Amino acid sequence: MVGVLLVNIVLISDDNLTSSNVGRLFHLILIIALLATAVLWVRDRHNNQK
Repeated sequence: MVGVLLVNIVLISDDNLTSSNVGRLFHLILIIALLATAVLWVRDRHNNQK
């Protein structure tokens, strides 16, 4: 998960990717997927701590 976060930071800092509409859409999908993964991971860890 940390690796995906680092890749996302590198992609956000790339001006060529964020300047195009496809790049922005890709970023949006990547960020939503990252947030969903984080939420599911935290929920799973919380449920398994019984």
